[in-house]
Amino acid sequence: MTTPATRSDPFQALGEALQAVVEDAVAKALASVRVPSTEDAVMLSVPEAAERLGVGTTKVKQLIASGQLASVTIGRRRLVPAAIVRSFGSCDGDRGLAS
Repeated sequence: MTTPATRSDPFQALGEALQAVVEDAVAKALASVRVPSTEDAVMLSVPEAAERLGVGTTKVKQLIASGQLASVTIGRRRLVPAAIVRSFGSCDGDRGLAS
């Protein structure tokens, strides 16, 4: 007569094989996903813009409020176009980051 332990061995082996297949599929799927970096971003949050400009978030908010730095509001988020941030430092002296 067969004991329950010997009957479960084929099921255990099948479960382990299935787990290996699933883990392999998940690893391949995760490897193909590219997480966008802030370098590729089209729009930047205020903290991201501040980091790129080398200033604090308060300064970025002041620049936005004064109209020196363009931004858009999407929902409740204030975003700064990355192209504007890239070109901001290369503008004429009248738009520098002087305090």
